[in-house]
Amino acid sequence: MLLTLFLFIGILSGTNSKEYKIKGEGINLLMNLPGEVKVIPGDTKILRISYVIPDSLKRFLKIKRIKNLYEFDFDIDFGELKIKELKEFVKNFNFLVELPLDVSLNIDFTGGPIDGDFEFGGLTIRKMAISAGAGKLYISFDSPNRISMTKLELEAGAASIKIHKLGNSNLIKGKISTGVSSIHIDLGGQWKQKAEISLESAVANIQLSAPKDLKFNVKKEGFVTLGMKKRNVENPKFTLTINSVLGLVGFEEY
Repeated sequence: MLLTLFLFIGILSGTNSKEYKIKGEGINLLMNLPGEVKVIPGDTKILRISYVIPDSLKRFLKIKRIKNLYEFDFDIDFGELKIKELKEFVKNFNFLVELPLDVSLNIDFTGGPIDGDFEFGGLTIRKMAISAGAGKLYISFDSPNRISMTKLELEAGAASIKIHKLGNSNLIKGKISTGVSSIHIDLGGQWKQKAEISLESAVANIQLSAPKDLKFNVKKEGFVTLGMKKRNVENPKFTLTINSVLGLVGFEEY
């Protein structure tokens, strides 16, 4: 539905696009995109970006390739915009990024203000770092990542974040850092290997959900109120360490 709406808006407003056929086995992808940003799996060897932005601001968007480095960069300073202006800004920007399935990816994404919908299921991601300022971000791994993700870093300022089926990311080590925000993490997924995850927050509302039969441990540091019983199991799929200045952690099983 969202993709159909995006394409419909593009037809009305004039969609611009750029695509690359990847010849090597791996690429580094740097993205700095604001507004409504959707990331989805695409063709086997094609990297594509489509966008609808005001004509007067197209000069700020840089799309370039240097060897195996691909960069989609919207370079403008949002520091002086007010909250109302930021919301209007988000509505006027639409980006759709289609990632290649059969290419090893190192992804570095920065965005804000943002309304992001990222589907990474079934891709081949080796490393990923995502940083979001104001706005909201939905990250999903509907199907397993094809290789081990050696590092996952997620940083958010005042953004609302939802992560769906984190276990399908196939991560080994993950770090999630938040400021004044709300975050919901669905811990479902396959968890093919043992992982270490740290969750650091200032003042945050954290909600965790997990399958009833999922074995994992939780450690807490700082002033954290855990809405679950102490977890200390043998052979856990992963260990989650939560460090917060003032955090409230809710938990539910499904």
